[in-house]
Amino acid sequence: MKKLIIKIAVVVVALIVLAVAVSIFYLGSIVKKGVETVGPTITKTDMKVNSVTVSLLSGHAKFSAWSSATPKDSSPNRPSEWDRPARRCNLRRCSRTRLW
Repeated sequence: MKKLIIKIAVVVVALIVLAVAVSIFYLGSIVKKGVETVGPTITKTDMKVNSVTVSLLSGHAKFSAWSSATPKDSSPNRPSEWDRPARRCNLRRCSRTRLW
C-alpha cells in the first residue's frame, strides 16, 4: 500500500512539473489570447496582437504589432485607430508602470 501511494505521488509531481513546463513554453500564446480576449472587455475596444514573447529568465516581454481602437467616448481629435509596431518591457518595471 505504501509503495502505491509513493508511485501515485511521483506521478502527480511529474504531471505538475509537465504542466508548468508546458505553460512556460506556451506563455506567449497564453498572454496573446488573454490580451485579445480580456482586453476588449476591459477597454471596450477591439485589441489585436501579432505575437507576444515572454522571457521569464531575463524578465522581459515583447508585444509585436499590436493595435487597439480608440473608445467611442474619447476626444474627437484622436485617430479612430492606432497601431504600435513593437513594445518591449522589463517585467519588473512594467508591474509598476504602464506598457505605453
